[in-house]
Amino acid sequence: MIAVNDVSYTVGNQTLLKNLNFSLSENKITALLGANGAGKTTTLHVLAGLLSPTAGTVHVEGYGGNQDVRSVIGFLPQYPKFPEWLTVIEIVGFAAEFTGEPKHAATQKAEITLQEVGLADAIHKKVSQLSGGMKQRLGVAQAIVHQPRLLMLDEPMSALDPEGRRDMQRLLVELSESTTIVYSTHILHDAEQIADDVLMIHRGEIALHDSLETVLKSHSSGDWVIEAKSPLDRWEDYMRLYHPEVQIETVGKRAVVRANATKSNISKFVG
Repeated sequence: MIAVNDVSYTVGNQTLLKNLNFSLSENKITALLGANGAGKTTTLHVLAGLLSPTAGTVHVEGYGGNQDVRSVIGFLPQYPKFPEWLTVIEIVGFAAEFTGEPKHAATQKAEITLQEVGLADAIHKKVSQLSGGMKQRLGVAQAIVHQPRLLMLDEPMSALDPEGRRDMQRLLVELSESTTIVYSTHILHDAEQIADDVLMIHRGEIALHDSLETVLKSHSSGDWVIEAKSPLDRWEDYMRLYHPEVQIETVGKRAVVRANATKSNISKFVG
């Protein structure tokens, strides 16, 4: 579906991405994992054509040369911004028009898409009247109204409550029946719920790329390192009380977790 070959991206003297090589399979969900600042957002921007790589190529199957692949790509930024005074149907209708649809056809497409994402009852609401979860759904709607082959989402669940996360996960699984999806997250548990493949980035380089099943089997136990912005003393006390099966060693803002549990269980508190 999409192949990334020796892609690097440099700003000034800083290399944000270094020699990325990977491919994404059609109609699969790939979780782009990594800590904040690892290069996830930059990777998505390069894949979506919003940034041009300093070196290397991004090739979408069926497109070559100077063809613009953005017509087959849908993109949702981490913090989507919409004019507060516009209605839901107007936002998605405008997005459809941008892809070349006549106004009447764009409105029809917008209505169908809003039904798909669960906003059928809110089409005439203004953006200012929407909850955080509804705004995320609106963001997905404007990204898929033109029926893209490839959908990219930057931290689509980061601002959602648990129920909103589950709704978003269900929506992405439904969309993957006809769309290749890659979404970024720093929460391992989110990836375990819906991803087919895992692509992990560390300091702008690929640290791991494999199927989720293979990753879970090959990393079923072992040591896990957690680094935080503040001391982990209270977190350690909590873990010792509620997860006595886990061995923890903390030094200031760094903790090493040794567990007899599976990686799937570890992710419940790592994420």
